[in-house]
Amino acid sequence: MTNSHWKFEPTGHVPLFDMTCPVCSHIMHLRWSTVFKPKDVAESLRQSEKAQSLPREVLVEIQRRDGWAEDQEYKCPICQYVKVFGIPLSFEEMEEVRKVRDRATVIPLAQWLEDELIKSKLTSLGYW
Repeated sequence: MTNSHWKFEPTGHVPLFDMTCPVCSHIMHLRWSTVFKPKDVAESLRQSEKAQSLPREVLVEIQRRDGWAEDQEYKCPICQYVKVFGIPLSFEEMEEVRKVRDRATVIPLAQWLEDELIKSKLTSLGYW
């Protein structure tokens, strides 16, 4: 899908804007990313399908193809501010992401280890 704020990559969307904390202006880091079909979207698709009296195979195709999204949560390592972004996905984009990812939700642990502040906080909490 065309989006002026996010660039699609097979690993997931990348922001085309500076991901800075609105509270302290520090760079925010991706905490997790997940690809899914929101329940409210799936339910509204089901309701509109029933109203149209479409054949079952058409209904299944609509349910399978439409309404996918990627949620990304970013967190500031300084003030702990958290922000979740919901990004619409086309069916084709969702298929590309799922080919690269071995699960729907990804936690970028390797990126966290590159940031000394995050690494020291996680170490102090007993993660390493």
